[in-house]
Amino acid sequence: MELARAIEITAKAFGIRKSRHHPYVVRQIEDLWVLRDQGPKRVPRKSEVFVASKEPGEVLQQVRKQDLGWHFLCACHGPEFDPVAYRNELKGGGYRIAATEWIFVHDLEAFPCFESEPAVVQYETQEAINQISTAHWKPVKVSNGQFYGLADPTIFGMVESMRMGNDAYVADLYVHKERRRLGYGQALMSALLKGDKATGVRESVLVASADGRHLYPKLGYKEIGIMHVLTPKVRTPSKTWDD
Repeated sequence: MELARAIEITAKAFGIRKSRHHPYVVRQIEDLWVLRDQGPKRVPRKSEVFVASKEPGEVLQQVRKQDLGWHFLCACHGPEFDPVAYRNELKGGGYRIAATEWIFVHDLEAFPCFESEPAVVQYETQEAINQISTAHWKPVKVSNGQFYGLADPTIFGMVESMRMGNDAYVADLYVHKERRRLGYGQALMSALLKGDKATGVRESVLVASADGRHLYPKLGYKEIGIMHVLTPKVRTPSKTWDD
């Protein structure tokens, strides 16, 4: 899978997930995938912009044309760019770095089978999924999503696969803090990949933090790019598509 396709899947998946309570609409404008609230909304969320494999100067030029208001810029590239130089040029254009993440793809041709006790099972209802909600994480099942979880006796780990055409996006891999580093994340991901393959998914896409970056290659994922997440140095009001 090319990086541009992986970023398209990521942007559309973000839009679906953030539309659970209010429409967060994705539109393609030139080379950008722009996500923002569909108005009216009393306090709009910040917009998000995804772009893949473009020179930093071109990214800045296209983003400035959109008059986005307060936003995240998610600028992604592969090994053709030096990540430090790329990030520094964007920072020089009026941004500050918020995070660095990594884009992974799995072709589902082969993957290891990790077992766990308790075993991973599918959760079909929102009532079951609500058992894992925390103060900071409240998963909500969407029509194209499938949750896999662990319970002993309450659910303490879960991951979601979102079907995006012939491909899928991995969302919300989560294991309670006291159960981490015991192989449960690997077991959840193994079950997800098995389920995706059984339902005809072609490739699986995910975005990893620095911690997750070391887990996914063990499952057969290949790193294809880096995502620099930035925000403008000068804060401006957020906007909706109706503004």
